[in-house]
Amino acid sequence: MPTVANFVSIRDANVTIPSSDTGGLNDIHLQDIDLPGLSRGPAILFYRLRPKGRCTLQVRINGTVLAKQNLDTSPALSFHEIFFSTELKENGNELTVSVSGEGSVVVSDFVIFFQVAV
Repeated sequence: MPTVANFVSIRDANVTIPSSDTGGLNDIHLQDIDLPGLSRGPAILFYRLRPKGRCTLQVRINGTVLAKQNLDTSPALSFHEIFFSTELKENGNELTVSVSGEGSVVVSDFVIFFQVAV
């Protein structure tokens, strides 16, 4: 059965981790991410970030670590991570982004590309 790519935009707005707006919490949980028609195969997660100071960023989907990156103050960056969709479900996925260390990170523009059987 042939497959095509589909995508879901998860979050467009900037969020700073950790943030005084969230009481200093060092992570965000983006929940209830649905991927209609998901079929097995590679998927790609795209996101933007702007680090402020030394820190480590970790990105997980449904509890599985997709990326862990040491960062330092730099201009805005765009990242992508290719992974197998066995980590994904058709409904109810959760993306968790956490920051540890001295600095903070502004994150935005989370998009998942995934395969759909036609």
